[in-house]
Amino acid sequence: MDLGLPDMDGIAVTQIIRNMEEPTNKILIIALTAHFNNEIKESCRQAGMDDFIEKPIGHKTTQKSWRNI
Repeated sequence: MDLGLPDMDGIAVTQIIRNMEEPTNKILIIALTAHFNNEIKESCRQAGMDDFIEKPIGHKTTQKSWRNI
């Protein structure tokens, strides 16, 4: 989920998805942004995101994220 979406940020979109989804059919949501800090990470966690990837994305970053989920 890109945190820098043009009309609504990714945190708000994630909150909408989490409120609409069925508990038995959870959608995997991974935050994506070039501007991570502890405050943003905590906001992502509170919104219900499953993991974080910081741009630029490389092979090692992608592998780490897949292992986390």
